[in-house]
Amino acid sequence: MSGATAEFLSIWTTMMAGRQPFFVQDGKLKLAFTPTLPGWLFDTEGRLSFTFLGQVRVTYHNHDRRDLFPDDGVSVRRVVLRLPDQRQFEPNEGVIGEPYAQMVRAGQIAGIDVFFQDERETYR
Repeated sequence: MSGATAEFLSIWTTMMAGRQPFFVQDGKLKLAFTPTLPGWLFDTEGRLSFTFLGQVRVTYHNHDRRDLFPDDGVSVRRVVLRLPDQRQFEPNEGVIGEPYAQMVRAGQIAGIDVFFQDERETYR
């Protein structure tokens, strides 16, 4: 891989998932998506999908196609994990904790849906 390719992949990963999607808090692995994406990248239904870590399909849902920039007032409203056995798990917050963060890292999660909300709005 050339230096330019490595740099591109680094920029792409930061844009799509954030600077440090995995982190350790209180000795436990956690995962939080903090993308930096302009609204025009989302399709007409407000969706954008990508493959995370080469295995896990992540779909962002941004109904209003707002820019997702840090400190712009748009935050994760809801995260839904699609497990391999067809069940779904929804963490209480926008942060994925153990054991699910470890399962994502191991490629054992079928997919993740992340829903965004402008903090100035109330969704129905």
